[in-house]
Amino acid sequence: MVKISVVVPVYNMEDKVERCLDSLVNQTLKDIELIVINDGSKDKSDQIIKKYLSKYSNIKYINRSNKGISYTRNEGIKKAKGDYIGFVDSDDYVELDMYEKMYNALIKSQSDIVVCNYNKFNNDGKIPVNISSNCLITNLYDNPSMVYKMDYSPWNKLFKKELWDDVCFPDKIKYEDLEAVLKVFLKTNKVTYIDEYLYNYLVNENGETGIINDKVFDILTILDNLSLSFKNKNEKLKKAYEILCTKKVFEYVHRIIDHKDYELCISFLDKGYKFLDRHFRNWKVRYLLSSNSIKDFIMHYYRIHPNMYKKYISKKIN
Repeated sequence: MVKISVVVPVYNMEDKVERCLDSLVNQTLKDIELIVINDGSKDKSDQIIKKYLSKYSNIKYINRSNKGISYTRNEGIKKAKGDYIGFVDSDDYVELDMYEKMYNALIKSQSDIVVCNYNKFNNDGKIPVNISSNCLITNLYDNPSMVYKMDYSPWNKLFKKELWDDVCFPDKIKYEDLEAVLKVFLKTNKVTYIDEYLYNYLVNENGETGIINDKVFDILTILDNLSLSFKNKNEKLKKAYEILCTKKVFEYVHRIIDHKDYELCISFLDKGYKFLDRHFRNWKVRYLLSSNSIKDFIMHYYRIHPNMYKKYISKKIN
């Protein structure tokens, strides 16, 4: 009987997919199926994957034209037979006992989701990311701050499969993880945290997540889509959603500032203000009062006054 299904989208990863698959086929938990979907790769990824098919009967392989990451993950969810489901990006790899430890933690705690720490690898080397301060044995209703503190990447988590019955990754849009995973968390009764570094995330500085262009506006669409999920929630969750939206708007403003694109930054900022004004009455007052230090207060003061903040941006970029 399959306990866990792991969905692995692959797109042009001939130099990394072997390491990824090796870490999965050698898991200490044996009741596991791997749903590997080649999303129209133009390199040798297909040839590499096929070498594993004759050796490992627990691999389901789908090879088709390019549909995108969201379509691919959604396809994997539909094909999954396990009671629990995980996601691994094909340029990453996992520790060999990751899914045994995650599964045991779920069963022992009778949780819906288990979350682990991860190692991030970028140009600076290995950076351990500990999420213990963001995720305790709890849920969003008992700990609303998780709404804006949680990392919504799907790959360092193991989910009850049934949580995804009416949730999917939004297609043809960036930042899809935030919408899908947050919706799943809103359905969750209990989340468990494992204080171990079981996932290895390789940052692609030139990849989709690292590029800032017009697709940055998608974050506003994602946040707007989520508004319906919070419409009938309690006041504490609605407040947490407001904090999430405010943090995301200014987080992406600063990402654009770092990329020195003034026109894009001002355009995004204007739309960000309109989004916040539309969804949250008097958000500026609450944002200013949320300051934790004098430095925070000064920056928040600038941000709630558009003309002042635009001058600040101009100085930072030009």
